[in-house]
Amino acid sequence: MKKLKLEEHGLLPLSPSHINRFITEKPIWLLRKFYGMTSPYNLNMLRGHIVEEQVEIALKEGKTPAKETVVQHYQNKAKQSNLQKDEKYESLQVGLHDIVAGTVDQLNDFGTLISAQDWLKFNFKVEIDSDVYDIPFTGRTDFHMETKEGERVIVDLKTTAQLKSFVPWSTRLQQVLYARATNFRTSLLYVGYGKRDGFKHKWHDVDNDPRILSIVQQTIVSMEKLLRITDDKELLKQLIVPNPDDWSWNDPVAYRMRKEVWGW
Repeated sequence: MKKLKLEEHGLLPLSPSHINRFITEKPIWLLRKFYGMTSPYNLNMLRGHIVEEQVEIALKEGKTPAKETVVQHYQNKAKQSNLQKDEKYESLQVGLHDIVAGTVDQLNDFGTLISAQDWLKFNFKVEIDSDVYDIPFTGRTDFHMETKEGERVIVDLKTTAQLKSFVPWSTRLQQVLYARATNFRTSLLYVGYGKRDGFKHKWHDVDNDPRILSIVQQTIVSMEKLLRITDDKELLKQLIVPNPDDWSWNDPVAYRMRKEVWGW
């Protein structure tokens, strides 16, 4: 059996975000995996992490942290990451405690916390050129819950400015893989805050769509076969052409790297 190029280049284990990035943002995939680009931490990520952390604490301790505690935690983390001068620094503090408190209420109504921030490790079987490989995957879940009816459910929390009326396929891909790995149902809880409405939320259940597993399989095969054609990053950059209009280039680090690698 031929050794996987994915393994030779240290690209294993894969993750749902790795699969999504190869499908939708191949230039970013190339920059991250072969040119060492790392995306900077931003305030939207920070706010999401603060919400997850404070909700976990509240569920474990049985009480919601005070507003001052939540805001102070946000400010301290922003200072540590040198983000306190960001133009969104003040606005993202507004309603932060309301989001935490509202999310705690939603999850308490949903069921009981079993665990939080669990790392998953699982294999995905793929056939490539008549050889069958067990491709290792890893991922992290937000909240492992048990409903009042005794059903185990993986709840993924999304803190967002706009509540989703539908689940994007990239998010569904992640949830279907987690459902396959755990044999538990998966649910998405989108939460946010509006000046008029205050705390807002929307639940979505994710169907275990077998077509998504086919997409994952085809993506792994495509990734491996591309690297079997060439795994030289200078040749790869000739095969992958960035779209200048893609929103990914709004990130100044990505934009700078694109200019260094492709010259424009």
